[in-house]
Amino acid sequence: MLIEGQFINGKSHGFGRAILPDGSYYEGQWIESKKHGFGKYSWINGQVYIGLWEKDLMEGQGKYIWPNGTRYEGNWKEDLKDGQGKYYYENGNIYAGSFKLGNFHG
Repeated sequence: MLIEGQFINGKSHGFGRAILPDGSYYEGQWIESKKHGFGKYSWINGQVYIGLWEKDLMEGQGKYIWPNGTRYEGNWKEDLKDGQGKYYYENGNIYAGSFKLGNFHG
């Protein structure tokens, strides 16, 4: 993994960018070499997450976009959709409501 940016005591800390061996990349905030704060992660398959991170996990408000245009905007907890959010389907339909442990809830 190639990491560019700010470091403290040999660990990524502050703003930086990481390029993974498979070509995926992260650009955003780090604390002690973990994604933490606001950032953008782009996978090589075209999926993108833009939002908040906590200790390398999607946590708080964020937007996840799939290559086909489907997207989720809302709350995340430990890398899962959890809380209030909106799921936009490729066909234009929208689900607005609750999510729990990554699933529709309510």
